[in-house]
Amino acid sequence: MSLPITLLRHWDVSFLHSVLLSELSPLPRILNDHLAGRSLSRPSSSDIDIPSFGVIGCLLRLLDSVLLGSVPFPESGDDSDSLAKCLTSLCVVTEVLVADRSMSGWKIVGGCLEYALRVLVGLTHQSRDWNKKLLHQEYFLTFLMRTIMRSHREYLGSILQGQSSDHAPTSEEENRALDCFCLALGICTNLVQNSDEARDIYQAIRMDCECRGSPECIRTCCCDNRSSVLHCLTFVYAQLQGAGDHGDATLDFLRGHLAVLFGLLMQNNPVNQEELLKTLPGSSDSVKLHTLLGQAREFLAVYADFRSRLFAAAGWCVSEEDVLFMSVVRHVDHITEDRKAEKVAHDVIILLAALCETMKNIETGL
Repeated sequence: MSLPITLLRHWDVSFLHSVLLSELSPLPRILNDHLAGRSLSRPSSSDIDIPSFGVIGCLLRLLDSVLLGSVPFPESGDDSDSLAKCLTSLCVVTEVLVADRSMSGWKIVGGCLEYALRVLVGLTHQSRDWNKKLLHQEYFLTFLMRTIMRSHREYLGSILQGQSSDHAPTSEEENRALDCFCLALGICTNLVQNSDEARDIYQAIRMDCECRGSPECIRTCCCDNRSSVLHCLTFVYAQLQGAGDHGDATLDFLRGHLAVLFGLLMQNNPVNQEELLKTLPGSSDSVKLHTLLGQAREFLAVYADFRSRLFAAAGWCVSEEDVLFMSVVRHVDHITEDRKAEKVAHDVIILLAALCETMKNIETGL
């Protein structure tokens, strides 16, 4: 639940910034200890600065409310650089801890990871400076891609399990996996749309789609079956294409979001365009582009319709379907009145339409 924007506008945001930084400050050292072989789940009794994930989670929820209210947050300076490093360390440390479901309090840690991702969606939506900071944070992009791969596997597994059962209610794990999947995709998209450099960086990073994030892989994936991040994303897309009927609101939204992301990655980047078309599912390049174009158009239409109904209802969802859809949309974009996501999707549609026409002419020899 977010605090009222009228209240947040009178906040001293710099105070929240400094308190959060103080709570997060032990995490870079804790992560370095983990990379050196020390167990995260069994801290030494000498550790007097073990972070309280409950406190950090509350601070992140408050910061998320601040960002949803479009309240400016510090972008530059040494403290902001330190916060970017600490947030990255928090993401990786909680990722490792959440993998151990036998650990006491893992749900609190998992909630902390989710709110860290929510905050990063807001920061990358609001600020180009924060995009640049995160792009150059050691460990961040490999963490982000592992999160997309892992949460996709978990969510898709729950979907397939539900299809094989007549009575398979939505589980807490399924919701958590969907949350993390959408949030990580939102950050990934924000980074690309706000930085031309990100398009090249994504192409250069090599990862295994099944990487589990062992200590050796935290900085750079060392698994055997590495490929570019672009291939990892098309692997996710191909699996979503084969999962469930087209007409499932959540799956269609995820496919459409990936279609927009692929369009952004292709923009002014022939190398990315060639690799994506090589690995995307489809019988020909024109068919692949036509499919992406249709999904991006549907994404824009559904998003714009939902957004207009949400604001017409003064922020209250007007139906059970809206409540379900908001659980997805809320993570992809901070739903503010700047219409930024709609403009980005519209520009991608123009690009994909032009590529479709060009590719069709090439294939028909015109």
